Amino acid sequence: MTGEERADSYLEMAWRVQEEGIPLQGGLAVGYEQADSIWTVLVRTAGDLENWRRRGLEITELYGGYGVLRLPVSEEEWVLAQPQLVYMEKPHRMNPGTEVRPLQDCAYQGRRASCLAGVQEGADALTGAGVLVAILDTGIDVEHLDFQREDGSSRILWYWDQEGEGVPPEGFGRGAEYTAADIEAGAVPGIRNGQGHGTGVLGVAAGNGRASGGRDRGVAYGSDILAVNLATAEEGGFPRTTELMEAAEYVLRRAEQLNRPVAVNISLGNNYGSHEGDTLLEMYLSERQSAWKSVFVIGSGNEGESEGHAGGSFAPFAAGTDSMQEVELAVAEGEKSLSVQLWKSAADDLAVELTAPDGRTLGRLERAGEYHSWQWGETRVLAYAGGAAPYRLSQDFLWEWLPTGKDGTITPGIWRFRLLPRRIVQGRYDLYLPGSEVRGTATRFLRPEPDTTLTIPSAAAAPVAVGAWNPALRQPTSFSGRGYTRLTERVKPFRPARGVDITAAAPGGGYRSWTGTSFAAPFVTGAAALLMEWGIIRGNDPFCYGENLKARLIRGAASLPGHTVPNRQIGWGTLCLEASLR
Repeated sequence: MTGEERADSYLEMAWRVQEEGIPLQGGLAVGYEQADSIWTVLVRTAGDLENWRRRGLEITELYGGYGVLRLPVSEEEWVLAQPQLVYMEKPHRMNPGTEVRPLQDCAYQGRRASCLAGVQEGADALTGAGVLVAILDTGIDVEHLDFQREDGSSRILWYWDQEGEGVPPEGFGRGAEYTAADIEAGAVPGIRNGQGHGTGVLGVAAGNGRASGGRDRGVAYGSDILAVNLATAEEGGFPRTTELMEAAEYVLRRAEQLNRPVAVNISLGNNYGSHEGDTLLEMYLSERQSAWKSVFVIGSGNEGESEGHAGGSFAPFAAGTDSMQEVELAVAEGEKSLSVQLWKSAADDLAVELTAPDGRTLGRLERAGEYHSWQWGETRVLAYAGGAAPYRLSQDFLWEWLPTGKDGTITPGIWRFRLLPRRIVQGRYDLYLPGSEVRGTATRFLRPEPDTTLTIPSAAAAPVAVGAWNPALRQPTSFSGRGYTRLTERVKPFRPARGVDITAAAPGGGYRSWTGTSFAAPFVTGAAALLMEWGIIRGNDPFCYGENLKARLIRGAASLPGHTVPNRQIGWGTLCLEASLR
């Protein structure tokens, strides 16, 4: 089996670039440690890996054969030849997608908009007691009053700082793990990254409002907490998919050890994948959720109207130049690197020509494993056609722009992708830019498509994907990532929650107003914890987790004016917990 069949296109392109001696830049450099010539990659394996360890390879083994491997460049061919290797993927950055606004008094309105107030009043009020809420994020202020009980003890039972220096959790080779006693003793270093993003997310999901006299409490304010500060590879950067997958494994192991149900929040995402839920990270999350009393809740991202997605369809059996379609991309000034992915059905035979802003056709991609390096002005364009993959119905084409001039930026202009069908069976194609947080806002497709803009990993099959809506307007927000999944059209996002002007905990002990699907997701995470308390802890439904919990959320869904459900913006409808308990 060749490398093209066992490693994803990003990794294959990066290896080709290294062979040519081209410096790795932008997205291609993510996961590579140049000083040591080592890649950190996601893998899926089968069987005993003792021969890997004897060879000196470092691998963190996770549930279901998934893992994170530190792969020296000198060992790439050996690993690809091993029968235990099923598939390997390059890591990508995870972006938070957050907007901070002036403080507004919206905590109560957010609970009311999600039909939470009614279930949190009276003698039978649901608070999340007995359930764990887990946050995988950056910038978590573990000493914030909202994460303490009235007696000052910490509600955070375990905290893994992946960037810390100390004793890591058992089975993991980095960072420092802290107990509640460590937090209470002030032994945990301060916030390292993320500008407090994780503090706000945790505040929405589980803050108890202690710093505001209860006014600005979150949803599952009586729950206990597990938290992971995700490591970032560079100062001021973003965590990667490798860090996220390890963090998910960590909190599920802790929940199993404590024998308690857990609702896990992920308010991070990226655009690198087929948007079908078939990356290794997404498959891992779906399989891992089924192995314990748990649910993963993931924000759908803020790419709805970022103009970073374009798509279309060919008629079945279309072929020839008469059926050609064209997609135009505007590259703005100041871009230091840029990539475009095109995803199509692996059953379709399609060639794509790339035309530069001066009208010159640089070349064509058409066959799996094909690689090109083209020069135009002071810009190098790398192109790669992905091959077969065991977990997906799609094939990808990948283009990467790298600057070669003294100013270190890509030459701006209008680029054109000419899609030439040769034999079409399914017909759908989609092109994606990196997320709006990592590119200039003026770099965009000229005929964008706002649907099918879920970020990865929110397209995963089992987790709950959450979009955002604005209760003041009674409509979905324009920025919220939209469904459905790309080929199978699973209903995503599962539902939206309030995502505009949410008052929640901020680093240093106060509060801040946050906007984005990052803060809609924890409303649903907290609501899931309340459902688990009602079902599992109180005995009303001992199987209230996973798919059964999702069914209860669907049962309580409320529509919005002018929307029939399900649809691509609001999924099955908005969160209404009170109705889910009927």
